Amino acid sequence: MSEVETIGVTKQGKVVWTPVTAAMRHRNTADLYTVQADNGQKVTVTEDHSLLVYDSKERAIVERTPTELEEGEYLLQPTTVPEINDEQSRIDVLSLLDEGYILLNDEIPESAFEPLYDQQTGTINNRYNWRSGGSLPISVAREIELDRSYIDGVYKQDKQYQIPPSVDMVDFARLVGLFVADGAMSERCVEFYATDSAERSEIEAFESAIRAVVPDAEPNRMQSGQNCTTLCVGGPLIDVLKQLAIDDGVRQKSIPPFIFSTESAREGFIQGIELGDGYHQQRSQDRECATISTSSEEFTQGLNLVLAAGGCVGGNYRRAGDITAQDRKPDIVEDSLVQLNPKNRFKTPRNAIIPFSGQLRKAYGSIGRTPNHDHEGQRTRVGPNLKKGLTGCQRITADEIELLGEHGGIPDGRCLLEADVAMLSIDSVTPSSDTEYVY
Repeated sequence: MSEVETIGVTKQGKVVWTPVTAAMRHRNTADLYTVQADNGQKVTVTEDHSLLVYDSKERAIVERTPTELEEGEYLLQPTTVPEINDEQSRIDVLSLLDEGYILLNDEIPESAFEPLYDQQTGTINNRYNWRSGGSLPISVAREIELDRSYIDGVYKQDKQYQIPPSVDMVDFARLVGLFVADGAMSERCVEFYATDSAERSEIEAFESAIRAVVPDAEPNRMQSGQNCTTLCVGGPLIDVLKQLAIDDGVRQKSIPPFIFSTESAREGFIQGIELGDGYHQQRSQDRECATISTSSEEFTQGLNLVLAAGGCVGGNYRRAGDITAQDRKPDIVEDSLVQLNPKNRFKTPRNAIIPFSGQLRKAYGSIGRTPNHDHEGQRTRVGPNLKKGLTGCQRITADEIELLGEHGGIPDGRCLLEADVAMLSIDSVTPSSDTEYVY
C-alpha cells in the first residue's frame, strides 16, 4: 500500500495526493442515502459514512454523515487535481479500450514477437497474420507486454479511424466538448451535427476538431434537415466516449470528471462547447460575449463550475421556446443560456464558487458606508473598492472576499480564495435503497 495514493483535501481546502494507509472491506446493512448538489453532482453513501463539507457558520471543513447535514453546509468538489507528471498533458486512449487492434510501426524488431511463440499465444495462423499484417489484438499486446513505443495507433475494423495510443489533452477535451454540445452516439458511429447554410458552415471547423484526435478520418456526411449536416465517425472513438460515461441525449449530457483534472482539459472542453453550442457578440466598449445554449440544467451547473475553476465568470439565464433537439425527436424545452467573456479566461479568478453565507453577510453588514461623489451624482461606496451592494448575491468575488477579510473581521478570507474546491449547495438528501451494501 506504500505506493498507493488518493486525492485528499486539507483543512485549508487544498487538494493533495495522500498516501493510502489501509483498505477495509466489510458487510454493512445500514441505509443508503443519496446527497445531491445543486449542480446535479451526487454521491450515494451509507448513513454512517462521513462526507467532507464546508460549514459556513464555522468557516471550516468538517465531517458530516448524510443525516447530520444542515443548512449552511456545502459539499466539496475539487476544481483541480495536482499534477502527477507530463502524462497529465495527454489522455491515454489505449488504457480506455478493451477491444480492437493496435497498429504496429516500422520500428518494431523481430524480438518483440518472440513472446507470441514462447507463450503459444493464438494459433499458428494467428501469429503469422499478426506479424505480416502489422497489427495485434489489444488483448494480445497486453498479454505479451508489448512496448508502447512500437504502437502507432488503435483501431477496430477500419484503419481509417485509428486513434494514436495517447492524444493531446486539449485536442481530446475539445472533441469531447463538441460531442457534448452537438453530438450523439449510435452502435456504429459517433455523430456530430454541423450547421451548414449559405451564410455559415461549421463543417470545416468540426472536421478539424475530429482530425486532431482521429488523424486520418474522412467523416461520412449526411444531410439531416434544413441547414444541418451530420458528420459520422466510426472506430474506437465510440468505445472511448462510452468508457468516459458521457450520457447520450441532448438533455442528459454531463461533464466528464476528467475535464476537472487539468487547466488544459478545461480550456479544450470550453473551446469544443463554444464551437458546437456557442455564438459570439461584440458589445459596448468592444467587449466580447460568448453565449452557450443548452437544454440540460445539470450541464448548465457543471459548465459554470468549469468556468469558475478556470477563473472565467459565466451565468445562468433562462429562455423558454421551441428547440429542436438533435436526437431526431423534436421537443419543446426550457433553454438555459451560459454567458461569459472569453477574454477573461484564466486571469485572476472572480471565484464565483464562494458561497455568500450567513457569517460573511454579517461581516458585510458591519462595514461602514462612505459617500462617493462623481459626475453622475452621489453613490454609496463600501470600503475602498466595493462599488455595489451584495445583498442579493448568492456567491461573491475574489475582490469582495478580500475586502471582507480586510474590513469585516474575516481573517481567514484568503484561505477561501486559495482553496482548490468548489463549495456546492446541497439540493437534497434522500434515502436511496434498502439493499444490502458492501462498504
